[in-house]
Amino acid sequence: MAWPRRCCRAPLIGWINPALKERRGETVRVLVTGGAGYIGSHLTDALMAGGHEVTVLDNLSTGRIANIRHLLDQPRFRFLCDTILDAPLTDQLIAATDVVYHLAATVGVKYVVENPLQCIVTNVRGTEIVLESAYRYCGAW
Repeated sequence: MAWPRRCCRAPLIGWINPALKERRGETVRVLVTGGAGYIGSHLTDALMAGGHEVTVLDNLSTGRIANIRHLLDQPRFRFLCDTILDAPLTDQLIAATDVVYHLAATVGVKYVVENPLQCIVTNVRGTEIVLESAYRYCGAW
């Protein structure tokens, strides 16, 4: 299946703003939701090593500040301790970014068993918010 020209899909779980094609050679602005988690922090490290400007949105419910502490004083790095359920904030961040990697989720068997409804709200509604904003600024892919 060929992707439409107006939007490209990044590998796995990312969305690329089509305006990025016109800005070759410039710093890529990346949003990583859940970027303080184990996988997100490693992705963030790789993106920073690649010279990109990275914003991490994570409420630290399962992520750890220790995973990204070494990046906090970097000029190309920004950390926001908030949730993807904050739709206006999530929309604002996605509007100002070139690439979105959505890794935010409530995980862990114990937490899921103890708080099933909150897990569903965070994982399902949170993903809907991210997808709605990505669609708004990237279009259908």
